[in-house]
Amino acid sequence: MEYAIFLLLNLYCILIYDINGYHKNADLFYGIQFVILTFLSGFQYCMGTDIILYMEDFENTNWDTIVNYDILNIKRQLGWLLFVNIMRFTGDFVYLKLVHAVFLNVTVFLFIYKMTSQRSKFTAVLLYFIMVYFDWNYNILRQSMAISFFLVACLYYETSKKKYYIFSVLSILFHSSAIVLILLFVFLRCKFDLKIFSWSILLSVLVVILFSSQGQTFWAYADFMMSDNDSMSMALDGYMNNQRYESKLSIFKYLTYAFSFISVIWFILLNKKYFEKRELIYKMVFIYLFFRALTLEFVFFGRFTMYFILFEIILIAEGIYTYSKLVDRSYRIIAFTLLLSLFILSSLPYYFSENAETGKAQLYQFYPYKSIFY
Repeated sequence: MEYAIFLLLNLYCILIYDINGYHKNADLFYGIQFVILTFLSGFQYCMGTDIILYMEDFENTNWDTIVNYDILNIKRQLGWLLFVNIMRFTGDFVYLKLVHAVFLNVTVFLFIYKMTSQRSKFTAVLLYFIMVYFDWNYNILRQSMAISFFLVACLYYETSKKKYYIFSVLSILFHSSAIVLILLFVFLRCKFDLKIFSWSILLSVLVVILFSSQGQTFWAYADFMMSDNDSMSMALDGYMNNQRYESKLSIFKYLTYAFSFISVIWFILLNKKYFEKRELIYKMVFIYLFFRALTLEFVFFGRFTMYFILFEIILIAEGIYTYSKLVDRSYRIIAFTLLLSLFILSSLPYYFSENAETGKAQLYQFYPYKSIFY
């Protein structure tokens, strides 16, 4: 019921504002959707597989943890420990979760608002909700804090490179996977070429397919190399075993990747003028596709895709809007709905995990909604 309220409002706004192009009260409804998703996240109770661990963090973390901090302990980074210690003054984990929800969703909604045109922002919000909202808000709290700082950094990319670097570094203080952002400092200086980037991604997929049989050997070797560090070894084991039901459907995951890749190229070509002004989106989407290609066989790299997936969401939203404009007005709603549905359907396996006893798919842990109030 709680999710239905948001979905009904969002779909109404997509019809009125994104498809039909009205503007009156658009920002008001955009703000209302932000409030709904923030409250759902902030006032949830024990939803997500990791939330219990974060509640234990809240109870067990103290200032001695920071004083005796070990930089090799990748389980909890310094920024997160500082955040938890500050929030411990409130006396209840609920306040930490609420502050986290506000910070995360403010940055996401602001980022979408700044990076999309006025005719695609509600579509982008729906894709955010379908594709990453539950994971970012209910599971990977530390990494989603890192993602938030990275999104803030990207908002400064065109106007202040200094602030971009500062906020990118802050991301690393919340999650070790953000170390990948350092590579962007070099990559973003490269001039974008659609053909070169496209062939690079296809080559990456080919390499993954050719060497996929060596995946277990690679992980076994990596686990052995980290065996002296219990924290790093546990983290690696967790990433290796973090496979959703989609990973059991090898053909399906390759088909969804192909669909995503072809759609990105198509949408870029459809809306070249817009994306020429937004070269950052171009580049980040192809970085996302690169890491997602690696994730097809090496699940560990899925952690890195999280930093860039919102750029793909924005590109998809813009592409759907651009394509629907090319269709006769009487068929515009049908074209818009069809395209949006294809992307939503390709994300559905994410909501299922394999039942340990039956081996069949079962709905993941995000439903039904549970709140601290009931």
